[in-house]
Amino acid sequence: MSANEIAMVSQQFRRRLEAILTADELACYDAYHQRLQDTLARHDPTSIDVTRDEQAVLEAIARDTQAAALRAQLDILLRISTSPQ
Repeated sequence: MSANEIAMVSQQFRRRLEAILTADELACYDAYHQRLQDTLARHDPTSIDVTRDEQAVLEAIARDTQAAALRAQLDILLRISTSPQ
């Protein structure tokens, strides 16, 4: 597992999102993802509220088997790369 592998799967996931989502849905996903990252960076233990539009986009991603598989693969790679040694 390497940073290159994480980057490669991230790029594949992004390309898949661009293939299955409209421009508006992609912008919605990006805004949600940025809010999530900001919350994690602040080490804020409270969860973020997901809007209806965001939930619809997340459900569309989950319904797409290729996107869901890439997301799962990326989640695993990220957990491995941040695990305590």
